Amino acid sequence: MAGGSTQKGLIKAEAPHAAAKLAKGEQMTGTPEWDDVKAASLVGKVVLICITRRTSDGPAYEQMFGRIISGNRSDGFEVALDGSRAGARYSLPPQTDTFVAAQAGEYRLRLTGETVVNPDFLATWIVDPPED
Repeated sequence: MAGGSTQKGLIKAEAPHAAAKLAKGEQMTGTPEWDDVKAASLVGKVVLICITRRTSDGPAYEQMFGRIISGNRSDGFEVALDGSRAGARYSLPPQTDTFVAAQAGEYRLRLTGETVVNPDFLATWIVDPPED
């Protein structure tokens, strides 16, 4: 787990495995890393996205998958979702080090029961609630 102080709007990967735009006041921790070469290599690839939102009631989980259709340092990544969310788009913050190569195999999404076969990458992000 990478170290870092809590900073509004930034991300820290806490597991090798993803959030739409942050809700007002939500925060992520750490300092995002950006690599132009890696970002370019992600476009066109299938990513399995796992998000944990820390809430006062305990963690809330979200899972989805799709193809990365664009990525740049200022806007982050846009993913065209597949499966039960087919046709929707999802925005991910600009952090390339969160994406890790997935091992070949079948990945079952616990929340929907969908199975993703041989995704290219996994991305797991932690989202912290707004500070009072």
